[in-house]
Amino acid sequence: MYRNPHEVEKELRSITDGIGLPMDEGIIRYCVILNSLGYKTRQSCEGHEDRYSTYPWIDLIWNEEKSKGYLDKSYNEFFNTVYLDLEEYYKNSKSPHDCTVSFFKFGDEDELIIRLAQTTDVKIFGNNRAEKIKEYLKEIQNFCEFLNKKYNLNYWL
Repeated sequence: MYRNPHEVEKELRSITDGIGLPMDEGIIRYCVILNSLGYKTRQSCEGHEDRYSTYPWIDLIWNEEKSKGYLDKSYNEFFNTVYLDLEEYYKNSKSPHDCTVSFFKFGDEDELIIRLAQTTDVKIFGNNRAEKIKEYLKEIQNFCEFLNKKYNLNYWL
C-alpha cells in the first residue's frame, strides 16, 4: 500500500536543510512521488545555474537501521524496484543519452544511498548551462511521472 501523496507533500514541505532553507520547489513533487511509493529521499536538488558542477538529483536511502545483512537486503530491494523501473522507463524513451537518469552509490561502505541523476556531470559554462540543467531536471520529472502513472498514485496538482 502506498502513502497518500498529499500527506507526504505536507511532510516534505515542513522540512528544511541545515541552514533553514526549504526543499527546492522544482524537485519537491518528484520527491513526493518517490516517498509515496515507499522510497525514502534523503536529499535532493533541482540544479542551480550559479554553482559549479551542480545538476538535478535525488538521493534515496533504504534503511537507516544498520542490522546484520542490511546492505545485502538494501541492494536486493534497490535492484528489484527502482532499477527495474528505470529499465522499463527507458525501453521506450527517446531521451538524449546525456540526459538519461542513472544511479550511483555513494556514502560510506556501511549504508546504501543511491543518487538518481544524469549519467554526465554538468560542467557547462556560458549560455548552454541553464538549458542543460532544465533538460536534466525534465528527465527526472518524466521518470517520476512515469512512476506516478505506473503505480496509480494519481498525484496531480
